[in-house]
Amino acid sequence: MTLYPWQIAQWNNIRWAVEQNRLSHALLLTGPEGMGKSHFAQALVTSLLCQSRGENLQACGECKSCQLYRSDSHPDFFKIAPEEPGKQIGVDAVRALGKFVALKPQQSIHKCILVEDTHMMNSNAANAFLKTLEEPNNNTHLILVTNQPAKLLATIKSRCQMIQFAPDLSETSQQWVEQELVRLNIVNCDAEQLLRMSSGAPLQAIKYAQDGTQLQIDALSRSLSELSQNQTSAGHAAEKWLKISTESDFFVLDWYYRIIHSQLLTVTSGRENISFTVSDEMSQIMSKIPIKGLFHFLDEIEKSKRAWFTQVNQRLLLEGLFLRWQNL
Repeated sequence: MTLYPWQIAQWNNIRWAVEQNRLSHALLLTGPEGMGKSHFAQALVTSLLCQSRGENLQACGECKSCQLYRSDSHPDFFKIAPEEPGKQIGVDAVRALGKFVALKPQQSIHKCILVEDTHMMNSNAANAFLKTLEEPNNNTHLILVTNQPAKLLATIKSRCQMIQFAPDLSETSQQWVEQELVRLNIVNCDAEQLLRMSSGAPLQAIKYAQDGTQLQIDALSRSLSELSQNQTSAGHAAEKWLKISTESDFFVLDWYYRIIHSQLLTVTSGRENISFTVSDEMSQIMSKIPIKGLFHFLDEIEKSKRAWFTQVNQRLLLEGLFLRWQNL
């Protein structure tokens, strides 16, 4: 399993720990969504289970253990994950670990437990899982994955070695995004801007390219520019973006906020916001608006986001927001 280029340093650290027989029994992989943490975890699991891995800790992909893992039937591997996206992990899923932990490895030297979206454990599941962490068995490795470590029990985090995947805006990640855009035959997208939009998460950057997010943001910026120059009406803009917002979980409000917030960060810090950039035209328009006015407008967007899924008339909500923007 090939690693992503921004994961090499973390892999080398783990390789050293394995070579020195000092790999922690519990690893916590953290970082924002779109950094490939689950991919990294699976690569590590296959490596630990492999019967003839290579010098770089890479699984051979051919031994019986690798074949069993690919077929989801490896007796020394146990996975816990939400049954559905957004659903909690219940205590029953964790209790099922009991028999697995008690067994000796049947096929490999190691046994591996992978927990996806660890932060989705409910309180009973987290407390039950803590017992497994407190009483580790020899050659049993637990690999936890989360993008929200703050939601984990402090007692769980304290018993794990944390492996962090920080946002990466480096040239290496940008080149990878560029290569993926070519491979996927995606045109009219800018790799650097996609990385900024995703706050340095390359896989999220590709997702934004695939689902047309970058093109939609460009269109939203044009709409805001037209409103500022009285080239369109607030009602027309609201009608145009209501359908997109409904289909994209109030897309317009999320990115409306980020456009304004990016400009404020740029102005208050005195340098370009590294996580997101707006068009030159939008930057010029917002530079003429008092900072206090932009801050107040961010509050207005936040209020609108909270009201979006209530009984509010969404069209009127958007129209009012666009009208206030037009009058700034």
